[in-house]
Amino acid sequence: MLGGGAGRATSPRRPERRIRLRYSPGCCVRIDAVISKELLEVLACPKCKQRLQLSDDGRWLVCETDRLRYPIVDGIPVMLVEEAESY
Repeated sequence: MLGGGAGRATSPRRPERRIRLRYSPGCCVRIDAVISKELLEVLACPKCKQRLQLSDDGRWLVCETDRLRYPIVDGIPVMLVEEAESY
């Protein structure tokens, strides 16, 4: 039998990613990707290994120790020290 799939294993569940729509002046709709709490708990600063916090606008992961912020691009945190900005 072709394409039955009876013996296929189920794929592991992907972490939930919530998308929040926000209306802002001068723009139709702005989409902010919100990182789940579970992911935020395991992410650490690649430079000092301290816990990161999500910025108020949801666009950055912030390291208070090194005063660096890592961008979140299309819902994916860019965890490279070279891409981080000091604030």
